[in-house]
Amino acid sequence: MLKRFLKPVCLLLPIMLSGCQTAQTLDPKAITHIKTVHLKPVITLPQDITYRGMADAFASSVGGVIGGMAAESASGDRLEMQKCIQDHHIDMAAILRQEFVKTVAAKGLFVIVADNLPADAELSLSVDDYGLGVGNTLSPDIHGLLLVTAVVTSSDGTVIWKDSSSIKPDDNANNVGYARSDFLAAPEHFTEAFVSVADIASARLLEDATNP
Repeated sequence: MLKRFLKPVCLLLPIMLSGCQTAQTLDPKAITHIKTVHLKPVITLPQDITYRGMADAFASSVGGVIGGMAAESASGDRLEMQKCIQDHHIDMAAILRQEFVKTVAAKGLFVIVADNLPADAELSLSVDDYGLGVGNTLSPDIHGLLLVTAVVTSSDGTVIWKDSSSIKPDDNANNVGYARSDFLAAPEHFTEAFVSVADIASARLLEDATNP
């Protein structure tokens, strides 16, 4: 059962986060009465991805002129990765929706119903940050990163529950990773990495809803 509380909000980029989550419940009993929800069709997300590759890590560690040159190179790497994502129509919002729906069905906390059917509440998802980054500076492997927020509102617009989940590249559960060159050579790896973080975030959001 959810209790009324408000944990400190973690708004730093996922690459800087330690995997913290925030949860807010305005009515301690309201969530327990929710059996059906409408999932809003639109999931907002940033226009640009966050990217932190080996060049970024090197630039941060050395600084100065050499660090500046490395940072310039890193900026080009990010643009190249983002272009590849866009060119191959890899949609983080669609991936998150798919994984969230699957996780809801598996957990059984409530049922997502069609918009033309009555529902107890409305649920919206928003991607606050997403992208890719090195999980360990000693390894060239790059992993997905994601910061997602879920909000449940009643029919009159009252916020019943709100929670955020951050999955960073070095999260122990985030084990899908490839070298930068592998992502560019086989763009399906982007999808794999994003599915991984979306799946983890979805599970943790629903876990937090049942075990605050």
